[in-house]
Amino acid sequence: FPQGAQWPAQQPPQYGKPGYEGRKYGPPQEPGYGQQPGGQWMPAPPPGLFPLRPLAFGDALAATFRLFRTSPKTTLGSAVIVMGVTTLFASLLPVVVGLLMFTRIPFAGSEEDIAPMLISSITLTSLAALLGLAIAGVGSALLQGILVRVVARGAIGEKLGFKEAWRAGWRGIWRLIGYAVIVGVGSIILIAIGWLLIPFIMFVVLAGSGGDEGTIAGSIGLGVIFTLLLGGATVVLMVWVGIKIMFAPSAIVLEGLGPIAAIRRSWALSHGNFWRVLGVVVVIQVILNF
Repeated sequence: FPQGAQWPAQQPPQYGKPGYEGRKYGPPQEPGYGQQPGGQWMPAPPPGLFPLRPLAFGDALAATFRLFRTSPKTTLGSAVIVMGVTTLFASLLPVVVGLLMFTRIPFAGSEEDIAPMLISSITLTSLAALLGLAIAGVGSALLQGILVRVVARGAIGEKLGFKEAWRAGWRGIWRLIGYAVIVGVGSIILIAIGWLLIPFIMFVVLAGSGGDEGTIAGSIGLGVIFTLLLGGATVVLMVWVGIKIMFAPSAIVLEGLGPIAAIRRSWALSHGNFWRVLGVVVVIQVILNF
């Protein structure tokens, strides 16, 4: 515009007047969020379970109770069904197998048969316990798939029904089971390495004692200290890895990722937020255990 000229005043197009294009501007809007008839302002209600902004701990905790209150059948009902059935099965299976196996030992034909029967009883009972834990892991994976979708839909103000939530939970069940297997095998390997290092440390310490009783006692004490430090380091490592991969089930369900890709995604999401996430987890665990 020429120097000193003012911005030309433009009037909004009027419905039914020349120059109005309904395709461009759309139909007249009804009063909605942020306004009332007459032009008065009103605060918009939250779209879902929690405000769409960085959440404080109170926001997350309030959203949890709001979710239980608005969808008790889908959340608490699903948790009771899944965890109740799988936990009961995982608890009773080794007990039943153990009773069936160990009660046969007193009726063994000879003393030579007792040892093989005892070994087989212990082996089968242990396998039953592992099978129960595997079934409980599948139930936990299914429950994660259900609840993650319920929370995700609730974040945008939608309510997921019981049947729909269960169908959604089954869609990614195999990827969730794969993730649970990876985590379980990794935990077993980590614990096994720790248990193998403990006797190795004790052997090295005793081998360097020279056979003197005083040296042996001091070496045993030193070995116990090393064992405690190793156990503590193992626990710290497992907690650290657990926090880093905590969001993997959500990534599997919501983003359709595979187990390995979901673990990488969770690792990236938790970067720079480790202590915050750990603090939330510790507070929630204290509340639940209390």
